[in-house]
Amino acid sequence: MKRLLPIIIPASLFLLLAAGLVLDGSYSWDLSSWKAIQSWRFYGLDQGMHLISLLGSGFGLTLFISVICWWLIRVKPDFNLLKRFLWANVGGAILAWPIKFGFDRPRPDYSTQDRSFDAIGPSFPSGHAMAAILFYGFLAWWLLQNSSRPAAVRWRGALLLVLFGSLSGFSRFYLGDHYLSDVLAGYCVGFAWLGICTLNYSHNQSDQ
Repeated sequence: MKRLLPIIIPASLFLLLAAGLVLDGSYSWDLSSWKAIQSWRFYGLDQGMHLISLLGSGFGLTLFISVICWWLIRVKPDFNLLKRFLWANVGGAILAWPIKFGFDRPRPDYSTQDRSFDAIGPSFPSGHAMAAILFYGFLAWWLLQNSSRPAAVRWRGALLLVLFGSLSGFSRFYLGDHYLSDVLAGYCVGFAWLGICTLNYSHNQSDQ
């Protein structure tokens, strides 16, 4: 049961967010927080957030995923890990779209700002936040499995990767492409799917 907690907890939180959205149509704190974050924006931070967003975008992640796939095929072959890595990232990308169109929530009002180049589709949950958590979260989990490095180094590196993935999702809220609940829901779905993929891999490893 304890091994299922990384799946059960984020999945339960997503269901709570989804239920509130279905029952009420929106959250009052979504609009107020969105307006507040837009009023705090300034040019220098905007440029930094655009860069962070790009590193978690479809373009950026496709490039990084391709490099890691090449590494797992040619440099350090591990086809079992490669399969789980692709399940997490490609499978997660496929999973996001039926959920998004199932809720079909409109994005925030763009009357006063430009839409980001990759802000497409419905708003809930944030596919960008989900994809960033899956990619950087998988790297964090992979790093923790590397027993050749000291535990303190592995945990610090894993924490930084997860924080960066979370910041990539937050950048979508900051840039006005999503409400806060969209990003939180994206985190939840991402962590739940990541838990499924890494749990499955762990079972395969223990059975070999």
